[in-house]
Amino acid sequence: MIPEPSFTVWTILFLIAAAQGIFLSLLLGINNRGNIKSNKIMAVFTVAFSLTLTYYVLFWTGFSCNFMWTKGWCSALPFLFGPLMYLYLMNIKNGELPAKYSLHFIPFAVHFTYMITFIYWFTAGPDAIAQSNLPLNMYLHDKIYRHTDTVIFSFKVFNSIQFFSLLAYSVLLIRFLLKEKKDTNRQDVKHRWYFKNILCYTLFAVSFSFYW
Repeated sequence: MIPEPSFTVWTILFLIAAAQGIFLSLLLGINNRGNIKSNKIMAVFTVAFSLTLTYYVLFWTGFSCNFMWTKGWCSALPFLFGPLMYLYLMNIKNGELPAKYSLHFIPFAVHFTYMITFIYWFTAGPDAIAQSNLPLNMYLHDKIYRHTDTVIFSFKVFNSIQFFSLLAYSVLLIRFLLKEKKDTNRQDVKHRWYFKNILCYTLFAVSFSFYW
């Protein structure tokens, strides 16, 4: 039996934080002052994080079980956090993005592409697809959806890869910070900004990993 959705004080606070994050991302996206490219990168980071947090609230409150179409859309977003934070700081430092920066987004692209069939599954409804006579639905159900254990295992594999991705970028960012420490004054405004962003990102990466 599907549980009745309900909010707690914590989930309400998280939902408010997610809404504030989406609003902040809009402000950053339309801000034409300062480092415009860095602002837009941070806007994408913030909206990705806020959407992920929103889905977690839906999951914790039970709404995702009642509204299956909400599932799958945010699964690949954690693969964006590390690359976006790294590119954000590199753009602040150098005024431009590194060569071949798009390679950082390959894990996200692979995971999201993999999830497309499952987003379709959740949106259309597992029962509706299982009872459908459409050739596509019959094929997907026979080759993918009915193999529940394999599907669950694949989700766990991607979660594990996300865990290593987040921690790998934490290491990369800490190395970046240590290198900058040698080249600049520790009281430098940029250095303090690097430190704050990297500290928050690393704490999130560790928390995310412990949660899963």
